[in-house]
This record gives sequence, C-alpha cells and structure tokens, in this order.
Amino acid sequence: MRFLSSLIAALFLTTVSPLPGTTQEKPNRINLGYSSISGSQAILRVIKDAGIFQKNGLDVSLVLITGGSGIVQALIAGDLPVAVVSGEPSIVARLQGADTVILGGLINIIDFSIIAAPEIKKPQDLKGKKLAVSRFGSSTDFVVRYALEKWGLIPDRDVAILQAGSQPARIAALKSGAVHGTIVGPPADIVARKSGFNEIATPEQLNLAYPNTCIVSTASNVARNEELTRRFMKAIVEGIQFFKTQKEASLKSIDAFARLGETELVDETYRHYKDILPRVPYPDLAGIQNVLNEIAKRDPRAKGLKPEAFTETRFLKGLEASGLVQKLYR
Repeated sequence: MRFLSSLIAALFLTTVSPLPGTTQEKPNRINLGYSSISGSQAILRVIKDAGIFQKNGLDVSLVLITGGSGIVQALIAGDLPVAVVSGEPSIVARLQGADTVILGGLINIIDFSIIAAPEIKKPQDLKGKKLAVSRFGSSTDFVVRYALEKWGLIPDRDVAILQAGSQPARIAALKSGAVHGTIVGPPADIVARKSGFNEIATPEQLNLAYPNTCIVSTASNVARNEELTRRFMKAIVEGIQFFKTQKEASLKSIDAFARLGETELVDETYRHYKDILPRVPYPDLAGIQNVLNEIAKRDPRAKGLKPEAFTETRFLKGLEASGLVQKLYR
C-alpha cells in the first residue's frame, strides 16, 4: 500500500504544466477512482473517450475499487487523488477526523431500486431474509437501511444485511439464492425484472435527496493541486455537456463501460442519466443534510453540523463565473 501510495502521489503531484494550447508537452497523469460499474458512473468513460480530460491536460486512468468505504480509505491514504463515489462515506470519514471534501454532485437523488427473489412480493416479505449491499458504510448500505426502517423492519434483526461487492456480484448472489434481495442502479433494474425478479422499491418510491454519486477528494490534496483540481472540474462540466448533446458517442462509451450488450438497456441508461445529470454538478446540501440526520441517530458528532462544511464548491463557482457554462449551452 505504501508503494502504491508513493507511486500514485508521484504521478499526481508532478509540477503543474501550462494549460493545453500553450507550451504544455505532456498531460498530468491522474488515477481517478470509481466505485461501481453502473450507469451513474459511466459518464467518466464518456468524458475519457471523448478526449475531454486530455484536452484539459489530464491523462486519466480509471481505477475501480468497489464499495464507497474502500474507495474513501484509498483517498485518505493518498492512493487516489480524486474519486467518484457516494457522498456518505466521505461525510463519515470527515466526522472521524479525515479531511475529505465533496467537490461536486453528479447524481443527487437516491438512484437505486431494491429487487428481490420471485417469492418476495412486498417489503414485509423480507422479514427473516438476506439482503446484499456492496460494503457496509456505502451508499447501498445506507439506502437499504433507510428503506427497511421506512417499512417498519429493523436492519440486522428483522433482515440480515450482507456485503457482496460490485453490482454484478450482488446480482449473481441473488441469482444463486445466496441472498433474497439486493440493491441496484440503472440499468440493472431492467435486467432484473427481465430475469423474473421483483422490484419492490423504485427510486420514486424511496423519494429522498441523497448524495448518490459525488466527486470526492481531500482538502490536503486540493491545496497541493489547485490548478489540477480546477482543470479536472472543468473537464467534468464540459463532459456533462458532451453527454447531454452527443448521444451516439455517449451510447458507445456507456456500453463499453457497463458491458450491457443490449441496445434497449444502453438507450434507457442514457435517457435516464441525460435527464438527471445537472449542468453544473454542485453538491446537494439537502441530500448531505439527510445523511447527517441519519448518522446523528448513532453518532452525536453529526448533530447540528452544516452540510456546507463537507463541501468545496469554489472551483464550480469559478467555472460558472468565467462564463464557461453559458458558452457550452448557448
């Protein structure tokens, strides 16, 4: 781990070169972590394939670390400079003394469905059964516990919650009968329904503002690499505009990232995220407050804290003030 940390730090902490189009010779290399092979994070592959990171002087490698808690640990250790992951593990880590910060919010609602075996017809049928999440402390864990409590079921007593890893691994566990239900994001909900499983909770039914897919770093890393951070956030904003306006190219990248293989699934994934990705991906303060409220039930340190304390939005504000967003969408 120390070797990996030193190596990645060396890659990321190179002297910041001039912006593309001036005298830049080589782009800065960055390992960008992501936590799930799912539609909500496919935007990263779209941006990379479109050359938008490269245009902004960044040579980005996508690094998968399944589960939000694991990827935040990698950020804190310095093994990654930035990651796309649920906001909750970052919030928990900051409460515990880490300097994690949320730079942006790509998906600011609960974007999950809970699917179950054919014999599970309604939420109450889950009593005495097993549900799979990615990792404890991840967004999938938060949503499952929130849903169970909403249904009057006590997590870990009425329903066992098991760690099963990535979304494909959770679906495999459901298909094998190792668990009775799991939580998935689009388009896995469509795949599950086609396979005969029941969708017992949709995002609309769960209906909660939540920092589902965020851009997370650490304050110390940002302080050391302000220009790289600005360029990275600029690439994200430009990439969202590309995603919203360049359908065919985006479809190819989504399929390559999520390995869906079916035109209908790729189209539905694109349609879904085109509608909910914000033009300027500010962290959603209401969603962060919801997480703080939930954490406060078991950790008094979360009480009375302002959601703004967990974010760093000056880079997005600067990009807006520069006229970039207006120029992209005119």
